[in-house]
Amino acid sequence: MNGGCIKHSQTHHQFTQHPLVLNFKNVLKKKASHEPSEKKDVNKIAIGKEGGADFVAEDEYEIKTELKCLQCKLVLDKEPIKNLVDSIIKAETSYVKSGLVAWELEIKPCTHVKNLVQNPANPLSSDGICLRFNTI
Repeated sequence: MNGGCIKHSQTHHQFTQHPLVLNFKNVLKKKASHEPSEKKDVNKIAIGKEGGADFVAEDEYEIKTELKCLQCKLVLDKEPIKNLVDSIIKAETSYVKSGLVAWELEIKPCTHVKNLVQNPANPLSSDGICLRFNTI
């Protein structure tokens, strides 16, 4: 089972003699053009939290699967093992979902930044050139 990397599949087959591969990938579902898209103002580093980016729901993706035999180089019918394929997909979805329900990075200033003393800004000419260091 992998996300579509054929080289990984072939290497695994060479070392283990496991010929069957279940490739799957998430494909973003196309939204109807008449649906208005809500633009959200993201103002902090976070996922699934207020002010951060939204967590993309799993129902926005369609999972495409393909069962292959590397030995005979054929794409096989998944119907005989449909229950197994479904359980693998559900396990993967649960794993990803539990790992990223919400995330937030809290940034706190350090002591040296709190105590930083900055020099006053240098005056600029109308064309944006610093007058203090202008030697022309």
